[in-house]
Amino acid sequence: MPIDINAAERFVHADARLLDRHGLAALLHGAPVAPVLDALRAYRNPDGGFGHALEPDVRAPESEPAAVLHALEVLAGIDALDDPMVTDAAAWIAAIAALRGRIDADGSIPVPGGTENERLTPLALSERPRSRSRGLFTDGQIEADLDRLEAGQRDDGGWTFDWLEWSPGQAVEWRGALTLRAQATLAAHGRIEAGRGDSAVPARQREHRARTSRGTGTHSCTPRESAGGRA
Repeated sequence: MPIDINAAERFVHADARLLDRHGLAALLHGAPVAPVLDALRAYRNPDGGFGHALEPDVRAPESEPAAVLHALEVLAGIDALDDPMVTDAAAWIAAIAALRGRIDADGSIPVPGGTENERLTPLALSERPRSRSRGLFTDGQIEADLDRLEAGQRDDGGWTFDWLEWSPGQAVEWRGALTLRAQATLAAHGRIEAGRGDSAVPARQREHRARTSRGTGTHSCTPRESAGGRA
C-alpha cells in the first residue's frame, strides 16, 4: 500500500501537538525550524532536561531520560544539534554499547515489563543513516524494518504504537509524534520524498511511474488528462 502523505499531514494537523505540527511543516514544506525550537523549549526544565509530557507516556513535569532522548530526536530531525539545548541535555545520554548483547536476530530488543511482544526495533534505536548506532545492525535488518514501517500506516493516515495505551490523550499524542517520526525516518532513507508539499510521493511509487513511462514511451498523465484528455 503506497504511503498517503496528504492523509498523514491531515492527521497531524487534526490530532498532533503543536511541536509535531511545526516539525511536519519543516519536514514536508521546508518551513523555518524556529517554531519547532520554540515549541520544544516549552518542555525544557531549568536543569537542562526535558519533561512536561514531551514523551507522551511520562506526564510528570520533572526531567526524564526518555524525554531528553525525545528532545534530541526532535533536534536531530531539524538539523539543530548545534543548539545550546543539546549541550545542556548531554549528561542525560546513555551509552548504547551495552545493547549489543541483547539484540535478537531481527535487530529488535524485547522490552522487559512491556506489553506482549513489545519490542524496540532497529529504527527505534537508530533512526538515521550513517549514525554511530547504525553499526549495531545489518543492512538487512534495517531494510526489513523500513518495510515494516511503510506498512504501518493506518486507514486514518497515522501510525500507531505497540506499547500500553492508558488514556485517550496519551494515545493521540503518541500517534501524532510517531506519524511525524515515521515520515522523517522514511524520508531519511529515501522511501518517500519530503520537502515538496502536495507533490511529494513515495519513492517506490516514483520509481514505478518512471519504469512505466520508459516501458511504454508515454508520459505520466495527470488526473485531468486521464479523465478528459490533455488540457
